[in-house]
Amino acid sequence: MPGALYLMKLKDIDGIAEATVKKVVGKVSSFAKLKKLSAVNLSRRTEINLKQAQKVKDANLADIEKQEKELNHLKSMGYNIYCLGNDDYPELLSEIYDPPPVIFSAGKITAEDYNAVTVVGTRRATGYGRAAAKKISGGLAELGITVISGAATGIDREAHLGAINSKGRTIGVLGGGLDRRYPRSNYKLMDDISKRGALISEFPCKSSPRPYNFPKRNRIISGLSLGVVVVEAPARSGALITAYQAMEQNRSVYAVPGSIFSSKSAGCAKLIKEGAIPVTSVEDIIEDIKPQIRPEEIKSRRLDRQKNCLSKDAKKIIKVLKNEPLNVDKIHAQTKIGINIIISELTILEMAGEIEEIEGKRYIKTDEL
Repeated sequence: MPGALYLMKLKDIDGIAEATVKKVVGKVSSFAKLKKLSAVNLSRRTEINLKQAQKVKDANLADIEKQEKELNHLKSMGYNIYCLGNDDYPELLSEIYDPPPVIFSAGKITAEDYNAVTVVGTRRATGYGRAAAKKISGGLAELGITVISGAATGIDREAHLGAINSKGRTIGVLGGGLDRRYPRSNYKLMDDISKRGALISEFPCKSSPRPYNFPKRNRIISGLSLGVVVVEAPARSGALITAYQAMEQNRSVYAVPGSIFSSKSAGCAKLIKEGAIPVTSVEDIIEDIKPQIRPEEIKSRRLDRQKNCLSKDAKKIIKVLKNEPLNVDKIHAQTKIGINIIISELTILEMAGEIEEIEGKRYIKTDEL
């Protein structure tokens, strides 16, 4: 398993990109193993070109004073470190083309965070956008889905707040070091994020939040999740960069429709034209990512959604499903609840572990199986 010092040193070699580091550590997991290889053999083993292999070999890997100082500082601050190639490194993020070799974190990333959805949008959000972001994120959090965003103002802020207010997990990805939190107006929010999930960065401490860092960090925001929801964004927006990176990473992309008179929704309209899935509810998202969700992680949290929190319609549906497996039409016949409402509630109940779908698109109460 690659060590933090090894990865931090590789990451600091000028001209060596994250994608190259991924190839190197995938085949050569330590200083000792790397030392034994010639540049030619390193190139062959890792499938990087000879010029890159020579750069890695020429780097003074024994001179790790800078990385040791940084590592000791991170430990003294109580931060966590996640190394590419290790078991606790986020699985989804490790699958992208250019994952960060090392992640620094205030708070912990857990196995539950595999079930994650990113919610992003403009910093200059309208009231509609803020309300939509908070509703979607809160609904996702209630279902045990971790909400990912960029800890910025506007839509990002509401996404994190929606998850926190629903007592769910949320992860914020910074464009600077953990000790250079930006914007300052969100400092308390970022502290809350670290307590309700994790505040993470690929940048070392004392790294200022430079403008060019934010497009770079967006690949992490999308890479950590099963899908990206763009709530509100103008035609030129960092949120669209995140959406396009998600497409390259083979993630689902969703867009919340807005007013045709609002320039703040022009980016969402553009994404929908280009194939993004329009969403008006949490259920639209869940229905799409359901095949990818790991229910064992959802059930380990057991949501906070117990029977006394269920809607009246949900309770009616559970009542009829206690007797026998039923499809949607038969549930409608017995409860007189609208078909669309039934479909929505079935999705929520299945995510909560209250019911289970069986052969023939029928549903049954879980404890009746």
